[in-house]
Amino acid sequence: LQGPSDKLSDSKTETSGVLIFPCLDRGKILFDEDNYETQKISDYIKAPLGGFFCNGAIGPLSPGDPTTVFGSSTVVAMMSPVSPETPVGPFKVQQAALDEKLEDDSDDLEKEVEVVRRDVNSGRRVNTGLVEFSVVENLGQPSNKLEAIVWEKEREVENMRERMALGDLIYQVKQYMKIPKNQNLVDVYAALKESASKPVAVIGEIKKFSPNSGELRDSFDEVAIASQYKSSGVAALSIVTEKQFFGCSYEDLKEIKAIAPDLPVICSDFFIYPYQIYKTRMAGADAIKILAAGLPDTDLPYFHKIARAVGMKVIVGVSTTRQLEQVLKIPDIEMISIVNRNLANWKVQKGRVEKLMNHPDLKAAQEKGVIVLAEGGYASKADIEEAAAAGIKGVIVGDSLLQEPNPGAAVKDKLGVE
Repeated sequence: LQGPSDKLSDSKTETSGVLIFPCLDRGKILFDEDNYETQKISDYIKAPLGGFFCNGAIGPLSPGDPTTVFGSSTVVAMMSPVSPETPVGPFKVQQAALDEKLEDDSDDLEKEVEVVRRDVNSGRRVNTGLVEFSVVENLGQPSNKLEAIVWEKEREVENMRERMALGDLIYQVKQYMKIPKNQNLVDVYAALKESASKPVAVIGEIKKFSPNSGELRDSFDEVAIASQYKSSGVAALSIVTEKQFFGCSYEDLKEIKAIAPDLPVICSDFFIYPYQIYKTRMAGADAIKILAAGLPDTDLPYFHKIARAVGMKVIVGVSTTRQLEQVLKIPDIEMISIVNRNLANWKVQKGRVEKLMNHPDLKAAQEKGVIVLAEGGYASKADIEEAAAAGIKGVIVGDSLLQEPNPGAAVKDKLGVE
């Protein structure tokens, strides 16, 4: 385990999975640490691992010695695709299928993205001792990227609700809100108003992945990125708490809020259940960003009301005229973000800002104090100037900053915002 063998080093494809057999891990007995052997193999392979180590030992012969394999009859089967272009893993396979399906998708700025909820009967649960798995009987495939994300979010929330019922979570939120330090949330609306002296306020976005770009940086440390953003003077932080496609979680949100208590922290998620709003409040968010395209129109005011009831501000993301008109009907709406993306394939379409900013109802709402933000495709000083000229008061920027060594410094160096 000092490094890959010559044969593996010459391989043109990465290992996509490993099967180890027979089945025994004696790490606790030999090394006083559970799963020592399998964990060492997992760390070395960096690929999905099945089976267990057996009939030998893997570890240092003496304290301080290198980890070695000795006395072993275990078979380790390492599996790789024949072609390096072959997508491996559920995420890459799903992305490849969607990319092929959506390659020629329409660029119509008013085309609505259809999101059909996942068929909850597509898998039958089976319990065998401590192991639970699902037998797929009617496997459907998402028709677009937003739908794929929503389906994944449904699975995630379903698992959370199995661990804690909604009623229990609401009770915890009420107790959490009684603690004095949890009562004074940082007002992102006020922070953006205070940034009015700048041409455009910048909200630094934090995420590990992007649906189209994949992994955004070699080394991802959400706390370090948040600190760099904070030092740059951004108006707020936004973290995308979606694990499968964006790589961040509620735990990451908690850590970010802990190092930025005086800066507004926005939880940007694909909200499809009220359960998520309560989880977000418990994680320490000051505000949430809802995507209108992922919800029925009737749920928008309801979700807005729940978030406000637990003290959080709300930003609603829109990408079409119809969505904008529905959001403007929400009582006491304060912040709207224009999403410059075709949500079917996640490609940037900047024409959405120009189109929606000219809507008379939005102009009237701005005169009454509604703040309009924009997101998607902001990567240069020229982009920021274009947003300012259109009347945008703030931009949420992620990909272009996160691909820089220091995202905070890039706010000034790349976007020209001080």
